Order: sequence, then C-alpha cells, then structure tokens
Amino acid sequence: KNELNAQMMASRLASVLERGWYFRRAAHSTLNQVMEAGALGCEVIISGKLTGPRSRTEKIVAGYIKHAGKPAEDLVKKGFAIAKRKLGVIGVSVWIVPPDAELPDDFKVVEREEESVISEDEKNIEVEKGEDVHAKVSRSDKDA
Repeated sequence: KNELNAQMMASRLASVLERGWYFRRAAHSTLNQVMEAGALGCEVIISGKLTGPRSRTEKIVAGYIKHAGKPAEDLVKKGFAIAKRKLGVIGVSVWIVPPDAELPDDFKVVEREEESVISEDEKNIEVEKGEDVHAKVSRSDKDA
C-alpha cells in the first residue's frame, strides 16, 4: 500500500503544504491515512517557518514508535521531503512502523496447562509416606 510507504507519504505531505494547506490539518490527514492503512505507529515531524517569522518544529504521533536501538533502525521506515513556500522552506519527516513489524518488547504469555490428575493409588502412597514421617516425629518427641 502507498500509505505504508514513508517516503511517498512525506512527498504527498510536502506537495499539499506547497499548495497552501494549513500544516496541522495536512499532518493530521497524513497521520490518519497511515494509521487507517494498518500501521502500528506513525510520527509526522514538520519543521520550518510554519506561521510567523520564527521557525519551529511540530511533532504529531499516533500508535507506537521506536526511537532508539537496533529495532528503530530495522523496523521503522523513514521518509523525508521539502516543501518550498513563500515564507521559506519546510522540512517534512514521516516515520512509519508497518503492521507486520515484530517488536522485541511484544511477547505473549502462555498459560501453563494444569498438571495431570493424580490417580487414587498415588494419593494413597503419598498419604502413607506422610504418616511415616509424622510417626517418626512423634516417636522422637517421646524419647526427648
């Protein structure tokens, strides 16, 4: 799907910004498209002169994103594009965790199966062993 291709989504977002869309609306629109396509997580970073004379960075995140370590390098797909506007240049970065990504901290707890039922003969043997132990204890108490 094109919505899960980070570079393509970054290019789309940049072209939409060049056409005059408000940056926050465009970013949320891109984020929703990616998440509806089934991604585990998505982050959109827009940086530059968004409104006014001062540049700033806006991050919009949904779902689960790894930022550090080997999983971040292997699993997260990254795309970058530049939008040229009248005020200046805006950098657009899109990070996507695809739906088939196997995260290292995602594991399933398997419940133990109940132990097999003890037969009546085994119960009797255990009881007899228990009686012997108690009998020895009571004899040693009498000796002391």
